[in-house]
Amino acid sequence: MHHREMIRVLTMVLLAGLWFVPARAGPENPIVGIASVIEADAIEISGQRIRLLDMDAPETQQLCQDTAGADYRCGQKAALLLSDFIGQRTVTCDGSDLDRYGRTLARCTVGGEDLGLWLIEQGWAVPYRYCKCETYRDAALEAAAQDRGIWAGVFQLPWEWRKANSPT
Repeated sequence: MHHREMIRVLTMVLLAGLWFVPARAGPENPIVGIASVIEADAIEISGQRIRLLDMDAPETQQLCQDTAGADYRCGQKAALLLSDFIGQRTVTCDGSDLDRYGRTLARCTVGGEDLGLWLIEQGWAVPYRYCKCETYRDAALEAAAQDRGIWAGVFQLPWEWRKANSPT
């Protein structure tokens, strides 16, 4: 293949690839649809993976202890509760940044209710450690005071669990 022809083909391939890149979510271009829950802090809508902004939930494989000291998969339970809460209702997500895994970081709502805040209020998530989100922090303090969700027993903060359980 001639050099000029190869450049033309590569340019067409690159442009074709750009044509199919989904638009980034934001207030002017939200991601809207029926969501599948991947984990308690991550959902998917129409093939787009979304990480709920400013909160962190136990990992699917993470074990916590209930009030009797028995182990249970708290991350799995949190994800199932979120899935039940969403049901088949339409989810709307606004965000534009991507995390290191290529997921859109977004605030998502269903029926006007913030999914991250709902999880924190129920006691199944915590505010992300670096967030400047007083509403989430206040909700976590209330959930802890009321022994809701993971606060009823013993648990490791999700980022600490990931650090202790990730392969080196």
